[in-house]
Amino acid sequence: MARVGGRSRGCANCRQKRIKCSEELPSCSQCVKCGKICPGAVQGNIFIMSSFKDNARRKKSRGVSETVSKSQDSGTGIIVPLAIESLHPSFGKLQATPLNQLLLPTRRAPRRTSPSHATPSSYDKYILQLLSSQPCYVLLDRQRMSGRFIECLTKTPGAPMLKAWLPQLPGILSKRSAPTLTFALRAVSLALFGSLANDKGAQLEGIRWYERGLQSQQKDLILLTNGALASGVTDEAICGPILLAFYEMTNCNTSTDAWMRHLCAASKLMEMRGPEACSSGFAHALFRALRLAMIYVTTDQRKPSFLATDLWRSVPFCETEKSSFDKLVDILTVIPLALSVSDAVAALGDDSTPQARDEAATKLLEIRRGLEKWWTEYTCELMQEDGLNSPSYMQAGDAHLTTSLRVTALYDDPFEAECRALYDTGIILVSHAQILISPLLDSTTLREEIVAHGSSILLAVNYIERQEVWKDAGGPFRLTYPLKVVRDTSPNLQQSQDADAFMAHWRKHRGINTDLTGSKSSSIINVTTTIG
Repeated sequence: MARVGGRSRGCANCRQKRIKCSEELPSCSQCVKCGKICPGAVQGNIFIMSSFKDNARRKKSRGVSETVSKSQDSGTGIIVPLAIESLHPSFGKLQATPLNQLLLPTRRAPRRTSPSHATPSSYDKYILQLLSSQPCYVLLDRQRMSGRFIECLTKTPGAPMLKAWLPQLPGILSKRSAPTLTFALRAVSLALFGSLANDKGAQLEGIRWYERGLQSQQKDLILLTNGALASGVTDEAICGPILLAFYEMTNCNTSTDAWMRHLCAASKLMEMRGPEACSSGFAHALFRALRLAMIYVTTDQRKPSFLATDLWRSVPFCETEKSSFDKLVDILTVIPLALSVSDAVAALGDDSTPQARDEAATKLLEIRRGLEKWWTEYTCELMQEDGLNSPSYMQAGDAHLTTSLRVTALYDDPFEAECRALYDTGIILVSHAQILISPLLDSTTLREEIVAHGSSILLAVNYIERQEVWKDAGGPFRLTYPLKVVRDTSPNLQQSQDADAFMAHWRKHRGINTDLTGSKSSSIINVTTTIG
């Protein structure tokens, strides 16, 4: 086996057309000009079977190498016989499913045929030696990898409600061109695969696609601000920044606040569309996912969002009935505004006016009562589903009386545990703000309540971790928000350390960006300023 001089290292498209390939990564210039998806230039050494007995055997040998080369194209998706399951089980199962049917090719992969002069064992050694020169992520077709990414994410808790838009992405991309969304989907698919399989090559290619996604997004935003796009803000224009934000969440080595900027850009685009356009279909599913993510951003930055207005809390649900979770999100969206007012009053100290203190205290009390009412209705709903009667303490609705009983409550589903953690987070934020602006309140009772709900959050996180429902999806990103609240507000030092330990573990072993506050300088384009 020897390297054949003059053998093209270009992509499959250029080799098929017999033209010179620039061999650029991730896409060559010829494919970019033609608007085609580039399968990528050949990496590393290329080995073929060498025989000098007759031309017939040489042609057979060349046919084998071409069969292997063609299997890297988008038509077949995987090179056999290397076992992808050894890289990561979830990305090894590439059979057709209802989800990725649009992504998978209809024709069957070519059968492997051994050259007549090679024994099966020597042929297998030859194939493995050939494949060892290629990055393992090249073995997976990009479209199939995107399908596996979507399938992994839609198996996580709350997916039917919060990720209903993900399975529709292949259909959108098959109907119209959306470069930003295409690049972002490839980037997050490679990033997740690289993280799960510990493949640095896949992660590096993910970075290249992410950079292309940033450049494409910047062009789209310029066209939108200039009114050059006749279609206006489309669904895919909002999906692109959301996926770019997900990429940042799965890469803790990047900027700590870039994911916030992407989400702010997506929310700005949604605001430009208006609430009426988010009342049904794909846009409504996207709206539900985005407004939950924006709670993390606005709470951390203490900046109220347009999503907290009565208009945006009612019009998008004119055709869809709100679930219990939607009602909880309604309450959580107004907390950032109350926190910003409370912080301003607390910063003034004794110089603040009694009227300002009363207004802040009244707003916090309204939110607390809303959370208590939601909790009572939610627990009654769960008990009715289980055929149980509501106990008297649930009907009382007293926050301090029922705290210890709530902490000991169990959950039958990971998403129930997440709902519980978000509710506990809201109570902690309100209690902490009440301590800051109302010294006359029983601060001891409020601190005990913070500790009790902090314990509830840690129990929920531990329960979800033991269920291993996020193992194929990178990690429980939504739970970093409650954990950060426990770490920063709990008066119990052990709770703060436990919450920090959870986040440090996810950051080290899963690559999750658990820092919600941007502390590093970012080279990312501030897309929020561009559109605003």
